[in-house]
Formats: sequence, structure tokens, C-alpha cells
Amino acid sequence: MTAQQIDLSQLEGHLWESANILRGPVDAADFKTYIFPLLFFKRICDVWDEEYDDMVADSGDEELAWFPESHRFQIPEDCHWDEVRAKASNVGTALQRALREIEKANPDSLYGVFGDAQWSNKDRLSDALLKDLIEHFSRLPFGNRNLTSDLLGDAYEYLIKKFADATNKKAGEFYTPRSVVRLMIDMLDPRETETIYDPACGTGGMLLAAVAHVKDRHGDVKRLWGKLYGQEKNLTTSAIARMNLFLHGVEDFEIIRGDTLANPRHCAGDRLRQFVRRDPGQPALFDQAMGPCRLDPGPMGPQLSRHAAAGPGRLCLSAAYSGQPDAQGAVRRTLAAWCTVPQRGTGNARPNDRAGLGRPMRPDFWSKIYCSRGSRKVLNGERPIRASNI
Repeated sequence: MTAQQIDLSQLEGHLWESANILRGPVDAADFKTYIFPLLFFKRICDVWDEEYDDMVADSGDEELAWFPESHRFQIPEDCHWDEVRAKASNVGTALQRALREIEKANPDSLYGVFGDAQWSNKDRLSDALLKDLIEHFSRLPFGNRNLTSDLLGDAYEYLIKKFADATNKKAGEFYTPRSVVRLMIDMLDPRETETIYDPACGTGGMLLAAVAHVKDRHGDVKRLWGKLYGQEKNLTTSAIARMNLFLHGVEDFEIIRGDTLANPRHCAGDRLRQFVRRDPGQPALFDQAMGPCRLDPGPMGPQLSRHAAAGPGRLCLSAAYSGQPDAQGAVRRTLAAWCTVPQRGTGNARPNDRAGLGRPMRPDFWSKIYCSRGSRKVLNGERPIRASNI
């Protein structure tokens, strides 16, 4: 049987209608506190069901399909969406318990993700109102067979904007207009090999725009997994940001709640973590403390790797360059590009005194680049490259 396919306009209308169910007992500024956790709860339960069905279909073993290894997120017993939906009374208490147990079952990824909404407050959320809200969400399936992560993420962003419009002045605390976000990302031009950090990430829009920027330029967005970082002071907003990235299909990131100025939480040992515009797995040409390196040909151009034989503070060229046409010119042009940046307001290049690492370039840098023995044809043996040769 063909799965029901959901388009963006249908999904956006469905999600906005869920907010209308809350209108009256719940202030418009608090819609996001309740709608987003329910949406995420429904999504992970529907995906869990699909994973279960796929495992049974592939292996024929229902017991295997219950194993934690068969699922992206764990859903404890009596905490599934369908089980909460079946409750006739004390729905808020059952829902709150289910959300907390799911957080505990997934401590590394979901702890605290559902926020601090008081679902058991019957003065605000009666059983009848919660039943209506749950039944409304149950009308559409949110599994991968019915909609993609991009589609669900776009609808989520739509809802964030609608809630921001409804709260007027308070919107700036958690929502930056996407036109402003896109402009900033285009100016920064993030690459897939770099770490990306937003010290006041709000609902995660800047991080997602960075992912979209890399994708639009045909980069491998999966290389960004584990390199996305953010901090947000507001509990609800930080939870929304984490759900936002999950719903967009981002697998590995780190968003921490806290005041970045008073208590920065991203640390490396006893120091603040540094975020630099390069792949932390590749040594910087200009950082003598990184040790010796080697330059090898790669699909996107020359790539750096550690190479003890090069000697301290030196860069060796791989022997693989010896058989490449115009290898000498390609390597020289690459090194020249790495060591120059355009002057502000002009198209002219000047020496890069920041050198991509935030520290001055050593005057003797060019004398530290040598060829390996197997690549003598590239740069005329082991004599150093001089700046005048570039």
C-alpha cells in the first residue's frame, strides 16, 4: 500500500490549526512551548514505528525489532504516542511522564529537549483540550515514508515565524528574520571542513542556514556533523533549536543552554573552545606548533596531512604530484591562494597577516616548504620554495 504523501502547504496548515486549538486558554506567546514538543514527540514515534516495521520485514524477527540498536531514538514502554493517545483521563500527567522517560532513555541526544511545559496543569490544559490536540496531530503521519526531513523542517521554520509574528516584540528573543540570516551566512561563506558556532543560536536558524549554504554549493553536509555548535540562554528556545536541527535531519550537533557571556559552556579542558575556519583534523600551514605536514592531491585540490618525516615546521609535497601535468603550477597557485586574501574594497591581493589561524605568518614561512624525495620533478628537488617563485 502506498504511503500517504504530505505536501508543504498541507503540513503548514495542519500545524497552524493545532495552535488555534490552544487559543484562549493558552497565551499566543506560549504556543511554541506546547506545539513543538508534541510535533517532535509524534515525529519520533512515527519514525520508530517505521523502523520496527522495516526490521520485521527484513528479518521476520519481531523480537529483534524491539532491540535498541534497531532504532535511532528509544521509546520506553507505555511512552509511545499511541499509548498516550489512548488515555481517557489525566492525559497531561501521562504525556508529561512519557516525554520525561523518553529524555531519560536518550540522555546523550534528547535530555531536556521537550522543555519545561507543565502538561499536568488542568487549569490551563484540560483533558478535553489535550485530547483534541492529540487527535488533531494524529490525523497526519509524520514518518519518513510520508514526508522528508527537509519538508518537516521547512514546516517547523514556518511555525517558528508564525509564532514570532504572533508575539510581536518578544520575537527577537528567539527568531531572526531569515533574510538577515541568509545575508550573514552568504558573507561568512562557511565550508564543510569548518566548525560552525553560534553563541546566541536562538532556534537554530543560523546553524541550519549554514548547512543549507554548504548543500547549495554541492558540499557534503554530512561532513558538518559534529562540527555544529550553539549556546542559548532561554530554556524553551534552546529546546526548540535542538528539535529544529533534529527535524531537519541533522544527526550530530551540540547546543547547550546557558548565558554565553556570563557562563560560556563550550570548553576544551580548562580553556574556552576555539572555533576556526579550517578542518580541525588538518594542520594549518601557518601554525608551527602543529608540527610537520605533507601536501597530497585530493578531489577538491591539495590537502594537508601530518607527516613526521617532513621535519619540524616543514611542509613536504607528496610524491604523487610527480606524475601530474602542470603539478608545479597547481601547487604554487594553491599555496599562493592560501597565503593571500583580497584587500578590503579592492580586488587586489595582499599577504595574509592573519593566515587563517588568527596569528601572524612567520617571515621564514616560504623557506619551510620542501619537496619529498619522490617528488623532485615537481619543484626541482629539495630546495625550498621562495616567495619570488610563486
